[in-house]
Amino acid sequence: MDQLIKKRLEAAISDDQFLKMKPKNPALEVEQGLQECVVKVEESKYRCSICSKLFKGPDFVVKHLSTKHTEKVSALEEEVENRLLFFLPS
Repeated sequence: MDQLIKKRLEAAISDDQFLKMKPKNPALEVEQGLQECVVKVEESKYRCSICSKLFKGPDFVVKHLSTKHTEKVSALEEEVENRLLFFLPS
């Protein structure tokens, strides 16, 4: 936690930049982070980038990530929460 505070204090930015860095919708940011783990293979085939399992749609991959790769979801949620609390850049 101290490292995050130190990192924020070392970053010299303007007030406008500061406000732009704040996550607007934390749930949406977590969802976007999970979408990065979805790889489109073909028209109706999507792959989990963590374990390479195939699915029929991207929503199924996101659900899979939420149930089988909880550590990834937790890490994303923590990252977004830290940015929300300390206004750190992405």
